[in-house]
Amino acid sequence: PHIRIGVLGALASLALMSAMDPSKYWANRLVRKSVLAGAAQGEPGDVRTAACSALWAFSACDLIQKRMWDDERVRETLLSCAAAKIHTSAEAAPRPQSEDVR
Repeated sequence: PHIRIGVLGALASLALMSAMDPSKYWANRLVRKSVLAGAAQGEPGDVRTAACSALWAFSACDLIQKRMWDDERVRETLLSCAAAKIHTSAEAAPRPQSEDVR
């Protein structure tokens, strides 16, 4: 998963660069497929976080926001990412405090 995290992070960075046109990257079917696959439920938290970040970065481009939202698979993935409680491998799952501090 480390390579996927790096690739998805690079795509997110490219999508946010002012010198790049994110719509050209998003037009690539393999880029879209890879980002959506990485953001799917069941993927490791680190991969899913990187993919959700890439989706957010691409959606910041005014030229493709509507096209992304009109794509049912993209829309469902975005909504799933927004509702998810994703934990990366470096984070422990939340647990209750051992004592009440109030």
